[in-house]
Amino acid sequence: MQLHQTAGHTLSIYIVPKPAVAEQGRVRYLTGMKLIRQTPDELLLLHRPIFLCIALAAGALLALGAGVWNILQGEWLKAVIALLATAGLVAPALWFGAERVQIAFSRISGTCTIDTHRLSGVQHEVFRLGQIDAAIVETHKGQGDTAGSHRVALTFTAGGDENRRPLTTGYAGGTRAKDIAARINGWLDAARTPESKT
Repeated sequence: MQLHQTAGHTLSIYIVPKPAVAEQGRVRYLTGMKLIRQTPDELLLLHRPIFLCIALAAGALLALGAGVWNILQGEWLKAVIALLATAGLVAPALWFGAERVQIAFSRISGTCTIDTHRLSGVQHEVFRLGQIDAAIVETHKGQGDTAGSHRVALTFTAGGDENRRPLTTGYAGGTRAKDIAARINGWLDAARTPESKT
C-alpha cells in the first residue's frame, strides 16, 4: 500500500490479489462496472454510470429551468446567476464527466483496448498485455472522510507512480473497484501461464 497526501486529501493505492474462484462465461453485475464476458481468451468490462449521467443532466435542466423561470418573472440577476451556474459548473461536468468506458482484454491479440466515450469526444487506447503489470485500487479520502471512494487503475511494468492508467475518471464508494481489480488480475495471471497460450 502506498499513501500520497495533498492538502487534506489522501490517495491510497492497493494491489489486489486475484479472486480465489474464477467465474467464466457468466454475465455478472459488479457494483458500478459490469462484467460483460469472461473467457480464457477475453475479458470484457463496461463502465456506464447511468445514475451519474441522469443526475448531471437533471442538474443542468434544473439550473436552466431556474434561469428561464427567473427571466419570466423579471428577476434578471437571479436568471444570470442560474445560467452562469449552468454554463460554469453543470455543463462542463456533464461534458467531461459523463463517460462510457469499455475495457477489452484479449489473449489472442495480446492487447488491452480502452474506449472512452464522452460528450467531448472518443478516446481509443491500445496497450500490449506484456506492458501491464497489474490492476490496483486507488482510494481517495477527503478531510473527515473515513471510508473513501475508489477506482481501478492499470499499472505498467516500466515507470513509477506516474505510469498508471485509471480506468475511470471518477471515484465511487463500495467494493466495486476491489472486485474489478481482482478479476482483472486473475484473468491476467491465467492469460500469462504457458498452458493458456497453447
